[in-house]
Order: sequence, then structure tokens, then C-alpha cells
Amino acid sequence: MESNLTMTETEWRRTPRRKIDPLPVSIAHRRASRLVEKWHLGEITEVSTTGARVQMVSAFSFDIGTPIELLCFPDNAKDDDLHSTPTRLTAVVIWKNETSLQIGIEFTS
Repeated sequence: MESNLTMTETEWRRTPRRKIDPLPVSIAHRRASRLVEKWHLGEITEVSTTGARVQMVSAFSFDIGTPIELLCFPDNAKDDDLHSTPTRLTAVVIWKNETSLQIGIEFTS
């Protein structure tokens, strides 16, 4: 398996992330079976099988450990209905950087 890491870099994640073309998402806090806050806009910029890095569009109030729900919006360039329907995922915030407006999430569904 080919690695994208240089000799001085090490990957500490169980499943390394890969950069992707930005995937638009909407994110909201989730408590039990209900959403408790408005939707926030962002883009997934890196993804792995267990999580992702999300670049938020504006300020956010997600704390580490916050359960969230994501709506992922695929590329609508295709006419196929399957490609224009948002995908709903749940995750938990595992790190945040308010200065750069980024969060790291771990998928739970």
C-alpha cells in the first residue's frame, strides 16, 4: 500500500484521512432523537472510514463530545435522483479549532 506521508510525518489515526474535493454539509447538534439547534454550513475536506475534517463556513458552538447530525449534499451535476438526495449521518465532535473554524468528527452511523 502506497503512503502519502513523508519520512518525517507519522499518521496517528487508526484510519488515515484523505483529502477530497469539498463536500457541502449542514450540521446540527443532536440530543436523543431530536435536533436542538439551527443548521450550520460547512464542507468536508478530508475523510476516512471512521471520521472527517469539516471546514465550517461561519462561527460555531460545537464542543468536543457533542453529538451531531450531518446532511451531506452530493454533486448535483448528475440528473440521477440518487445523486441529488442528501445523505444523513450522525457523528460526534472529537476535536475543534475555533480559530480556523474546523472540527474533527467521528462517525456513529
